[in-house]
Amino acid sequence: MEIDLNKLDKKEFLNRMIIPHIALTTFKYRARAASILKKIHADITIDQAIILKLLTVYGDMNQQEIAGCLYKDKSNLSRMCELLESRGYVTRRPDMKNNRVVKILTITDKGKLYMNKMQKVAEHLHSMATDGLTQDEIETLRRVTLKIRENLNKDIEGIL
Repeated sequence: MEIDLNKLDKKEFLNRMIIPHIALTTFKYRARAASILKKIHADITIDQAIILKLLTVYGDMNQQEIAGCLYKDKSNLSRMCELLESRGYVTRRPDMKNNRVVKILTITDKGKLYMNKMQKVAEHLHSMATDGLTQDEIETLRRVTLKIRENLNKDIEGIL
């Protein structure tokens, strides 16, 4: 049986549309993370925390690599990195292998200590978000959202 979307109220309509639903879920997750960071008097944003996490897991990265991971433009990312550097969480240095102005970021001991402290916060947020979900549901959700991202990365030539 096909549903006539025109007969649904706004909330019901959004609940039946998967992409807006994913966007709203992401917005709610980020808002909750920001609220938690504010409550514990954290001096960085969720995006800056993600940068520190990337550097913790993968080691030194240049700003272009980080921008690609976060889907952020260069100027926005540059401001975030400058702030992290000014607070002593990262150092930036020129990439000697690249003639263009490319900065390599390295997490400092202060940044590592901060990330260790934030690990409990991240685990709490993850636990809160996945409460009531089975491991199979979490894995299915991961696979489905990955597939959607892959689909959105496909070339749109010929469509427009």
